[in-house]
Order: sequence, then structure tokens, then C-alpha cells
Amino acid sequence: MKRFLKIVIRSLVLLIIAMYLFFAGRSVGKNSENDIVCKELKVVIADSERAGFITETMVHNWFKERAMTVVGKPLSQINTLEIRDMVMSHSYVSNASVYKNVSGQLCVELTQRRPMIRFETNSGHSCYLTDDGWLIPTQSRYSVDVPIVTGDLRLPAYGKIYNSTENENVEKKFAENYEFLYKLINFVRFLEGNSDLKLMFVQINVVKNSEVELVPRVGNHIVLLGGVDRYEQKLEKLNKFYTEGLGYDSWNKYKVINLKYENQVVCSK
Repeated sequence: MKRFLKIVIRSLVLLIIAMYLFFAGRSVGKNSENDIVCKELKVVIADSERAGFITETMVHNWFKERAMTVVGKPLSQINTLEIRDMVMSHSYVSNASVYKNVSGQLCVELTQRRPMIRFETNSGHSCYLTDDGWLIPTQSRYSVDVPIVTGDLRLPAYGKIYNSTENENVEKKFAENYEFLYKLINFVRFLEGNSDLKLMFVQINVVKNSEVELVPRVGNHIVLLGGVDRYEQKLEKLNKFYTEGLGYDSWNKYKVINLKYENQVVCSK
């Protein structure tokens, strides 16, 4: 009998605890959705040490520009999906998450796009190409140390221009009108993937007829690559010329080193 009473009492205690937790949880949920007022818009830029395109002040200004007031509103009336769409509409943002917490904060966490190439065209077009295939405008307040491509080059409008993965050949992804551009992107990616070539050149310039000039870090000459076809063979030929055909005191001897022709290097003073 005593054992039976212990079991009944224990069951009643567990039932009371369970009911308390159930109603306490409902109360917290009700308060979270209906009673808690947003006290703060908290902005977290996850990669701020790596890139500086976006600042907390800029994100707060995005809310002001859209007249999206959140501080002082009940959390239940704040649409996090709408806010995320607004944040993601800015081209510098790679990814974003928006959520509320019981402390009364609306939290916006985001990461920035990573520039891969900077374009400066003769027509005045200045922008970055990011590693996920977006063209985004440059900023006067912040610049990134990436390869610079200048000259006679036609670019698409800002926005996503191709889908890219780390080892994907982007040339197959582009419209016919921009075939040269995409071949050029593959060429720059090739240079960046080679530790020696990456340090060898400081600028890539596009001249008429879609030919490419390379400005070396050392020497007072221009390397005329020609078209961006067979660039691996051309650069191998250049390296052989540097190591075997050009003396230590001859780096300033020529004005142009021409790689356009197969199986030969043509130099002019």
C-alpha cells in the first residue's frame, strides 16, 4: 500500500511539473510574439576583418532609406523574411540571416562578397568581379588588392553574370557577346592560381582587337600576349626567354616582348 501511494504521489508531482513547464512555455512564447518590443537593431558583419565594403552604419541606413522602422515595434509585427530580402538586394552582400531574440533584439548577420578581379575600362566603367560570379561597383571609401584589368573592354550590367564553383571553367557559361571577357576571366584565374605568375605581373591591359598586354613587376617593358588562346604555352615560352634568353642586365633593353607568334619570341626596342 505504501509503495502504491509513493507511486501515485510521484506521478502527481511529475504531472504538476509537466503542466507548469507547459504553461510557462506558452507564456514565454506569448510574450515573445506579442509583448516583447524591439529594443535594438543589432548588425553583425561576420567577415568585417577581411573586407570592408559594408559597415554597421550602412546597414542602419538601408532601413532608413526603406522607411523600415523596427525599434519600438513588437517583435511579432516584424517580418524577418522581408528584411532579409531587403538586405540581400544590396550587391555587396553574399548571404544574410535575420532573427529575433527574447532580449528584444532584431539581429541581422551578413557576409560580404569576395572580389577576384578589378576592371577599369577606357569608357570609365569601374567594378569588381567576385568569386561567385557577380559584377559589383567599386567604392571610393574602400578598395581591394586584386588583379587589375584595364583598357578596351566591354562589360555586362552589374549583377550575377555566371554561376561558378572553385574548379569550374567559366568560359562555357557565357553569352556569345562576352566570349572574350570570359576567356579573359579564365586567364586571370590561371595567373592567380600560379604563385610565380601571380607575383610576376602588376597589370593586365586590353588593347584593340581583343589583345592583351601584361605589365611585369620587373623591367621596363610590356609583354604582348596577343589573344588569350594558348596562354599556358605562351607564358611557358616567356618564362624560358626570361631564364635563358634575357641576361641580368637586359631587363630594360626592350620595350615590347611579343608572344603572339608560335614557337618564337619577338622583341622590339
